[in-house]
Amino acid sequence: MTPLKYHLVRIRKNNSGSAAVEFSLVATPFIFLLFAMVEVGISMFATQVLETGTQDVGRLVMTGQSQNSATPKTQNGVTETQEQANTRVSGEFKTALCNKVSSLFSCAQIVIDVRSFSSATVVTLPNPTNCQLTNKFDMGGPDDIVVVRVFYQWPTFATFLNFSNCPDAKRLLISTAAFRNEPF
Repeated sequence: MTPLKYHLVRIRKNNSGSAAVEFSLVATPFIFLLFAMVEVGISMFATQVLETGTQDVGRLVMTGQSQNSATPKTQNGVTETQEQANTRVSGEFKTALCNKVSSLFSCAQIVIDVRSFSSATVVTLPNPTNCQLTNKFDMGGPDDIVVVRVFYQWPTFATFLNFSNCPDAKRLLISTAAFRNEPF
């Protein structure tokens, strides 16, 4: 056998690097899927925590507890205005929500949108697709339809997945509770 033929046969029979080549072909999609599963799983968990907190604090409005505490208080001879009382109650509502979800969320970035309607047929809500959100707090009165929405811009870590729907690689998490206020 000639030296050239000998080397060609030897190269053809040598398969010691085949495992590395096979792994390199499989590793990229595997790592991509692994990151995707972790990203989606964490996002779904965070959404569920936000959803549970929203349902829990929504009961404060539904049962009239928030509305009853919105009466202007007098402190040191000074009575607060109704607007100041509503701002105070809005802060108390946000604090109650933050106590439920503070393990995952930064309270400063939570946006609360509470709207009341006279009947279910007139419920209209703005679409938050632009991720420019503002707090609104209208608890309504007895027997009003109330929609409580909580927004949070969740940071995504696997930006190559294009999982974000807001600027700066963030995903807008939305939690909603809709109910009729009790006749308090």
